[in-house]
Amino acid sequence: MNKYVASNNQSVLDVAIATSGSIEGVISLLKNNQGLTLESNLRGGVVLAHDNGGGAVANLLSSRSIIPATARQYDAPYFDGEFSDDFNADFI
Repeated sequence: MNKYVASNNQSVLDVAIATSGSIEGVISLLKNNQGLTLESNLRGGVVLAHDNGGGAVANLLSSRSIIPATARQYDAPYFDGEFSDDFNADFI
């Protein structure tokens, strides 16, 4: 069983690409990590088990020190007033 340490802003699909070279590697990740889902919010430093065999794409990414990291967390803005008050817009 291989281990992979997730980096900041990595999604489960990013890890699948990094370990297997394709999103098909997500099957191994989900099978070998109890509680992991496609929607899981990974934190940097989380160790994930997998039995992905690498592949040309994964080897290329590794050799060039490229870490797929497409997950970003955004906080939605919060408005506590009327739309017209917050945006200085008057509506009939």
